[in-house]
Amino acid sequence: DFPEVSLRVRDAISGYVLEWLITGQVDVAVVYNAPKRAKLALETLISDELMLVGAAGQGAVQSEAPIDLAEALKLPLVLPSPQHGLRDVIDSAAASISVEPNIALEVEGIHSLIRFAEEGYAYTFLPFGSISYHVSQGLLGARPIVNPSVPSVLSVAMSTMRPATKAMKQLFRYIREDVTRLLETEVWQLRKPPSEDSTKEP
Repeated sequence: DFPEVSLRVRDAISGYVLEWLITGQVDVAVVYNAPKRAKLALETLISDELMLVGAAGQGAVQSEAPIDLAEALKLPLVLPSPQHGLRDVIDSAAASISVEPNIALEVEGIHSLIRFAEEGYAYTFLPFGSISYHVSQGLLGARPIVNPSVPSVLSVAMSTMRPATKAMKQLFRYIREDVTRLLETEVWQLRKPPSEDSTKEP
């Protein structure tokens, strides 16, 4: 539909991606737990809860039963750096119960979190959608986190500082439709976001 448009995909932690979006280095972004800002138009794609993730069949993930957040935080953890939206959520949840996370290592990307967890180096916290394939292949085990649960929101974002082109709006729609398709086919075992949480398409 847009023969003169080229697509470039960049992957980084949420804090960097949002900075790229605001400064015009990218046009559309998919980010975890993005803060509400006047310069951003956000639409919730998935509203989920984080799970404790580790090497399949080992240690704390031998069971699939829910685990208390306080207990999970005391395990050796590999977590995103503080610039990542996911880390903000984890730190806030830990502060709410006055427990300091036992951080063994900080890494910059989701793929690195998964790799270290698979190798049994440490545990991590991730939404099920990002690890569903690895769980199905017997590489990772996962347990729901409770008392309290830890919410995680995946959103698609555009900057309000620049006019949205037809191509940008179409990409925005493609991303939304692809995630909806995945949810409907149960590729990701997640809850669809409530309609009141989503903003209208830019």
